Amino acid sequence: DFQALRQRDFLFRLLSVVWPKAGDKGGRVILAMWGVSIARVLLLLASARIGRVLNRAIYSGDFRGAGKMAAIIVAGSAAVNGAHDALVTRLTLDFRSKLSDYLVTPYLRNNNFYHIGEGAMERPIADAEDRICSEVQTISTKLADMTDMFVRSVPVISLFTVYTAYNHGVL
Repeated sequence: DFQALRQRDFLFRLLSVVWPKAGDKGGRVILAMWGVSIARVLLLLASARIGRVLNRAIYSGDFRGAGKMAAIIVAGSAAVNGAHDALVTRLTLDFRSKLSDYLVTPYLRNNNFYHIGEGAMERPIADAEDRICSEVQTISTKLADMTDMFVRSVPVISLFTVYTAYNHGVL
């Protein structure tokens, strides 16, 4: 049962904190990541085509059009990779901001930072603020990377599934 898993699973709880709400800036970032992923798939198809064109050009000695097409693909790939990196960084910052707000607000409320302890003797946690900052950064980066892997892989898997089914028939 999805609802039961959602209550117990730590990853679901983390995602419920950081995941963008409708109309949120993070949601627009994820939509842009989908667009970049689709552009990446189209460039992948174009690069496969240019490979065939370059093979023909090598054997025939006629390089007209091949160089221009290759340059366009290289420039497009550089732009797509730059946009991808910027979007993942932006998503990481968005996740980090939400997670920081979620953790730091209760920590600062009613001077709780004076009362946080660990163990049976309730000795104070050394460098609690530093630990929160470093863990929030690590978790935010990993959640953004996980989201990126999903967003990046779905268009490629979909494309090659459709391509295989079209060219080789459905299993």
